[in-house]
Amino acid sequence: MADRPTPPPLTKWLEPLEQRLTYAAAVYTALATLVVTVPYLSGSHPKLKGSPALALGIGLGSAAVVLVGARLRHRLGAALAAGLAGVAPWGGILSVPVLGLSFWLLFRNSRRMREERGLAPAPARGERPAGFRRRRPTAEADDGKRRPPASKRYTPPKAPDKGGRGGRRRG
Repeated sequence: MADRPTPPPLTKWLEPLEQRLTYAAAVYTALATLVVTVPYLSGSHPKLKGSPALALGIGLGSAAVVLVGARLRHRLGAALAAGLAGVAPWGGILSVPVLGLSFWLLFRNSRRMREERGLAPAPARGERPAGFRRRRPTAEADDGKRRPPASKRYTPPKAPDKGGRGGRRRG
């Protein structure tokens, strides 16, 4: 029997839902680029810096990169391509869905990698991992307030207060 190569880890590939969302992000990126840049192609706009045709080319190019990432089904590549499209020239509030997809894919990728390596998920905030030592317990005073534990170093007792102001008298 011939030795079969081991299949690549599942971390690497997009699931069908992720792939559909990445295709949708590519279409969204192309449409947002067209909506933002096409009105400025007829002439120059005083607030627009740079060429609108260049912005259109960069936006459509980033949409194509996202489309290629979705087509190849590579999770990390699709996440990086969506991040690139999120900082496309049109940016602003229109880029939030594409950046959200990018961060979601990166988050899913890191969780899958952790699962494949067999590591347990990180403990919740209030829990302590096994073998973690607690601090020394603090003593409670009679009034119910928590006090720090007594020091192991010897501290001499305070001298009794003689009354008065506490300073040397001159005179």
